[in-house]
Amino acid sequence: MMQQPAPGPSLAPPPHLAPSSPPAPPPHVVFHVDMDAFFASVEQLLNPRLRGKPVLVCGNPRGRSVVATASYEARPFGVRCGMPVGEARRLCPHGTFVVGDPAKYIHLSLQVLDILRSVSPVVEPFSIDEAFLDLSGLVRRRSEMLVLASRVQRRIRAELRLGASIGIGPNKFVAKMASGVHKPEGLTCLSREDFRRHFGPLPVRELWGVGEATEKALGALGIRTIRELGQAPREILSATFGVIGPGLREVARGEDDSPVVPYDQSPDEKSIGHEHTLAHDESDPEKLRAHLLRLSDQVARRARCRGFAGRRVAVKLRRADFTTHQAQSQLGRWVSGGLEVYRAAAVLMERLYPARRPGRLGVRLLGVSLGDLARLSPDPQRPLFPADERSRIMLEAVDALRDRLGEDVLVRAGALMCREWRGGPGIPPGSPLDRTESP
Repeated sequence: MMQQPAPGPSLAPPPHLAPSSPPAPPPHVVFHVDMDAFFASVEQLLNPRLRGKPVLVCGNPRGRSVVATASYEARPFGVRCGMPVGEARRLCPHGTFVVGDPAKYIHLSLQVLDILRSVSPVVEPFSIDEAFLDLSGLVRRRSEMLVLASRVQRRIRAELRLGASIGIGPNKFVAKMASGVHKPEGLTCLSREDFRRHFGPLPVRELWGVGEATEKALGALGIRTIRELGQAPREILSATFGVIGPGLREVARGEDDSPVVPYDQSPDEKSIGHEHTLAHDESDPEKLRAHLLRLSDQVARRARCRGFAGRRVAVKLRRADFTTHQAQSQLGRWVSGGLEVYRAAAVLMERLYPARRPGRLGVRLLGVSLGDLARLSPDPQRPLFPADERSRIMLEAVDALRDRLGEDVLVRAGALMCREWRGGPGIPPGSPLDRTESP
């Protein structure tokens, strides 16, 4: 019998020489820092007599503004952000109503951002009182994340004497939801599995971005909880909500691939707009047009200050019964003048609220926005027609005067009928009251 040859030496390298497996990529770590009752906390910080008392920050406390922020002392009474001041006063009659001061809030918000940028170079301000930080590669273990977040909280408290809640997650959506789990000065770290476990049984309205109309539409599909939304077929959601349908399903599962974008890399605005709650329900067509002219002039001015022109005008109208109606139109060219915006807005206004319709409810709120924006050329071509050239020169002169002397130094004569605007403070571009939408 032929003898089998002895097996040769193994070709596999010894264990100590074996190539190591590639290192696992660092986990994606996002912090969401949310300042607690920011406006009210700033007022209490600067006025010791308000500390420990229910404080509600609003516009005109004797008018028809809404609550911008309620202190934690006011919230047990049922007061919430966005509530009309009259209703808030009924619920919390002993509360102190304070007129908001954007300059103070912006000043402290910038100091918060300085602290956050010392922790991570990737900071995305989300609003005046919240921001996202990308800590990927800087921390890996859960314990490291919690220690760093706690350090940020302590520093904000020590340097600014303000409280912040921080949510930690594998993406922006989970981090945002986590920051609201424990407040004030809460600290919550959630994985995707933690998110599904905690939020799954809750109603869909608890999901960030789901409002009353979306909740109602989901309910019509038999979807009432966040878990049910995460398990819903994509086809049904797409058929009902269009392109945003699959996105609703993904976030309900704790999935979100949107990056943290530093403020200096953020995309241009999608639209620029402003809305105003009237002092009383208004049905006089001339007075409504006066308000519309003032709003159009403000919006166009802000667009020019940011270097934009737009070619889509939208009007928002809320009646006395709180029903809201909106319309928009696409223009044939880009515009940046208040009169051009107003002419388009007036046509939309007539469509939403015809002047010759007796017995109708008055208007409570008006809003105008300019969208489909494009950057103005720093060296624009000279207009071909004398009237256009005169308009350009006039706009430049008006902007120069307003820059030097304030927004209300010049007001269009047609806007003088809306008396509540006269003598009021102008809203500077970039203030928290200047509503700007981003993609």
